[in-house]
Amino acid sequence: MKLKWVLLLAALLLFGVSFALATPVSSCVGDFTNSAGVCNLYEDGTDTPLTLQLNGAPNGTIGLGLLGIYDFNTTILSDELLWFDGTDGFVYVTLYSDPNLIFPCCDGFISEDANGFAVWDVGNIYNVYSNEVPEPSSLVLLGSGLLAAVGVIRRKINL
Repeated sequence: MKLKWVLLLAALLLFGVSFALATPVSSCVGDFTNSAGVCNLYEDGTDTPLTLQLNGAPNGTIGLGLLGIYDFNTTILSDELLWFDGTDGFVYVTLYSDPNLIFPCCDGFISEDANGFAVWDVGNIYNVYSNEVPEPSSLVLLGSGLLAAVGVIRRKINL
């Protein structure tokens, strides 16, 4: 197989993998009214508040309030979780990551670990992932650079 076809195939493979590794989708699943729910909240890097419904939990069934999340080894609030009753009769949780929307007034606090992960376990589990996943274009750029390096090394060996 010619080198250009191998490189093309490898580039297509890296392109597909980069989209597979894109930022995961935030979700809340399980029975939140019976303390068996799990929310996975991923920051997307835009500082836009992320709001999710707690999987059909009716208003008044979940403790409401504001939870502050500190950065690892600092006293800086990096994120906040807010639980509130929606106008449609269901409970929602919102992740705030924008520093302009975060205020030092909370009902409780937790800290992120060194990897930017924080968990709030009160029967229902709320996982917050603060470190962003590299965007697909960065992975494509890295992959194409690695392929170019392999091509140069192979060419020098064959000369």
